[in-house]
Amino acid sequence: MLIGAGVLAYRLDYTQRSDDILSEAITLARELGNMRGEAEATLSLAFDRSWQGADALEPLGLRGQVLAQSAGDQRGEGFALLVLGRVASIRGQYAKAQSLFIDSARLYENAGCLVSRSLAIQEAGRCGLEQLDFAGARRLLDETLVNHRRFGNVHDAATTLGLLGRLALNEHRLDEARAQSAESLRIFRALHDQNCGAHAAEVHATVLCAMGEAEAAFPHAECAAATYRELGFPHSLARALRIVGSVHATLGEVDAARRALFDGLIAQQRADRDIALPGLLEAIAGMHPDAPVAPQLLGSAAALREQWNVPVFPVERAEYERCHAAVRAKHAPVDFDRAVAAGRALTRDEAIQSALPLLQDVESADESGGSAGSKRPP
Repeated sequence: MLIGAGVLAYRLDYTQRSDDILSEAITLARELGNMRGEAEATLSLAFDRSWQGADALEPLGLRGQVLAQSAGDQRGEGFALLVLGRVASIRGQYAKAQSLFIDSARLYENAGCLVSRSLAIQEAGRCGLEQLDFAGARRLLDETLVNHRRFGNVHDAATTLGLLGRLALNEHRLDEARAQSAESLRIFRALHDQNCGAHAAEVHATVLCAMGEAEAAFPHAECAAATYRELGFPHSLARALRIVGSVHATLGEVDAARRALFDGLIAQQRADRDIALPGLLEAIAGMHPDAPVAPQLLGSAAALREQWNVPVFPVERAEYERCHAAVRAKHAPVDFDRAVAAGRALTRDEAIQSALPLLQDVESADESGGSAGSKRPP
């Protein structure tokens, strides 16, 4: 009962309450000598602490794996590999994560846990998408969606629809991307799932912006950012604010775009993952191409993309190349190459501190009462 209550609290984004309940479940299972129950509670707690990063998850995943193996519990072993796959995924180790998820699916299938098997296959498909293996990702995600719907697993079907929407967007099947991302968002809102609803809103906003409907995209992007701000998820907030900035830029609202990007940079300072940081740095450099620090920001972004295995998706390629071309055009070739190399050597904190002074341009305009470059109120 405690495990069930803890999982439900997690689904409702009551993270601290979920942590307390699952910790109590672990203590009780240990007192009872219930190794299988302790494994399940430990692994559920790992999922509950996902927002704390890979280093918080990994010891719980390994502990749960040992307990499940000792209890001869294949379902528990599958759950442990699901957690450890998430650890690898958070670290940007997508090939390793995909292998762990496939092994998790096999263990779940052997244990007769077909709903959980579908979840593992879904995560393997997500890893394929992150590796730009669109054909492999589609095969896994199509299978997953069929099974989620067959089992009546509405929540995870909505997650898969969001992933398929991202996939269709990057394959330039925009009508399909719009339909899938809109359905994903509708389901999560009907379920009152704030966190997953915010992520679905991000995807839908990105799709609408790619279709030339930036005005329609704006409220979805803003809603996602507001939700992450309320939940206290800085990594997700930084990612959402980058989308807000992109929408503003598409609408020609330059100062509002800069403000969103810098707010995203400030949020990123508090995050334990830097997957959103390369895009933020590149966008900031592209908006200040003649700044001496702009090539350094591109160099830092390149190093971070390598460190976190962050690809440039097809939907991002044109903007990525525009930012680089704009900065390169403002600097002598030798100076550009030297500054990019210097940027690659910066730490993530040094890169952020290099970008933040450019905020003074926006602050000065705000304080002087000048035009903010946006048709929207703050």
